[in-house]
Amino acid sequence: MGFSADKAKLERKFSRIPSDVDVLITHLPPRGIRDLAGRGPTARHWGGDALLAKVLELRPRVHLFGHVHECAGYTLDKEHDILFVNGAADMSRCTYTLELHLGSQGTT
Repeated sequence: MGFSADKAKLERKFSRIPSDVDVLITHLPPRGIRDLAGRGPTARHWGGDALLAKVLELRPRVHLFGHVHECAGYTLDKEHDILFVNGAADMSRCTYTLELHLGSQGTT
């Protein structure tokens, strides 16, 4: 029941992520990154604040997640050199292809 866990419990779980991780896979998205569900006044961010903080601390090259179908796709955060990929099933049935080249010079 990770989505209903309190902040302290989630922070404890995230603290166990190795510091040298290159590819991080979670179900929950980080807060504010491809996590908006709904439209208009009912739209809501589903991502986790504690997860966002941990991802920005660790700076993996790629963070793969899902959960929010409306925001399937990817975002390259050039400031932190992290590729965020929401792999949730795209409800519009679009197909995304993503090719990663993880060399020593960063994410392309």
